Amino acid sequence: MALKVGVIGIFLVYLALFAASAAGISPAYNFTSPKLPKPDFQFAFYAHGNLITPTNRTSFAVTVPVAKVGFARGIYVFVKNVGAENQHNGIERLFTAIFNNDSGLANSTLCFKGWDYFPDSVLGNTELAICGGTGKFRKAQGFSRISIARIDAVSAALKFDVFLFF
Repeated sequence: MALKVGVIGIFLVYLALFAASAAGISPAYNFTSPKLPKPDFQFAFYAHGNLITPTNRTSFAVTVPVAKVGFARGIYVFVKNVGAENQHNGIERLFTAIFNNDSGLANSTLCFKGWDYFPDSVLGNTELAICGGTGKFRKAQGFSRISIARIDAVSAALKFDVFLFF
């Protein structure tokens, strides 16, 4: 009797594996991105960004001035010469923007995380996830689009268009 139960169990495992692999043969899934609701709060701010890493390191801590609304603090990891034909050069960003009293957002913060692919940021297509905040942004979620407002040989002024959902 124990042998029959073991054989039946093995048969059921094989059947489950076959069903799972057969499901993988189905036609390609057409993904349609969901329509986002209208943001609860939307604003923009500017920050200064360096284009050259200090002493050619691949990662470093940053403190970035945010024009008249505070500063940002965090980590940038530069990735160079990655992927086929070096098409994936960019920056992994993890930072917090801290807003000051002049902005009307006294000591409120927003946390940003995401990948900034260089050609996308030039075109204004970079999006970073907003994974929380404090003060007036407590429990906020959303995203920010980054575009380059001004650029020279070693630095850039970045515009952050922020879209928040509470």
